[in-house]
Amino acid sequence: MPSADYSSPVNNLCKAEGGYRLKLQGRFPKVVKPTLSIITVTLNAGKALQDTIDSVKSQQWDGIEHIVIDGGSTDATVAILQARNPELAYWRSQPDKGIYDAMNIGLSLALGRYVLFLNSGDLLIDQPLVPDRDWSKLLRVSKRDVFGRTQFFKLRDMKVGMPYSHQGILFRNHELIPFDTRFRIAADYQFLLDNLSKAGLSAPDPGAPGYVAFDSTGVSSTRIYERDCESARIIRTHFGVWHWARFWAYQLPKLALRWLLIRKASLSEPR
Repeated sequence: MPSADYSSPVNNLCKAEGGYRLKLQGRFPKVVKPTLSIITVTLNAGKALQDTIDSVKSQQWDGIEHIVIDGGSTDATVAILQARNPELAYWRSQPDKGIYDAMNIGLSLALGRYVLFLNSGDLLIDQPLVPDRDWSKLLRVSKRDVFGRTQFFKLRDMKVGMPYSHQGILFRNHELIPFDTRFRIAADYQFLLDNLSKAGLSAPDPGAPGYVAFDSTGVSSTRIYERDCESARIIRTHFGVWHWARFWAYQLPKLALRWLLIRKASLSEPR
């Protein structure tokens, strides 16, 4: 885990940056490390980002630091970050090389004993993060299915794809291997496999006082075929051809159903 040294410059090349860490530089050589670092990456999603920051702020304990990495937005994002400056440990706005490059930047700045990746638009509902929680357990995560129904993720076989939403996985922040940026959509799956011993994958507590609401408008939910192709490559590399075939046997019917629903919707639109 990085040491809590606020005297070092975070980034001298940023288009814009802020957060309370910058104000602490050089003033407190020894700072109590947070329990959890929440890392949020964003690009031109001002309103969604504001909702995410609100949900993090609503957690009723001070063991959380929030880091926001913006890819150089041209909307109101920078103004929002400047207005929320006292609530954020650190934020920066500068062009990057994509989602997972931004996550790696955030990870390199995280001082918490654990890290959670909460994307712009994802929300903490009620109080899923409490000081005495079991950090080896998953957070409950809700999503909307292809029919618009709200469901909760279930832990599945890791050999046939990402076993759970990364928004519900807490990682112990000790010598984590960075995201492999060769993958554009499924690097979170590779990251999990690379850091499996540090991931909290025990079943979530069904009675936990809160959950994460997953934003289904992100790239992993919209560029599904590309995501599945990358996941298939990862499965074949780590687990072999048999599990690669199992993955496609599971995913192809879902892709076909999604295509039919999109096709039906397009045919029903007035011309």
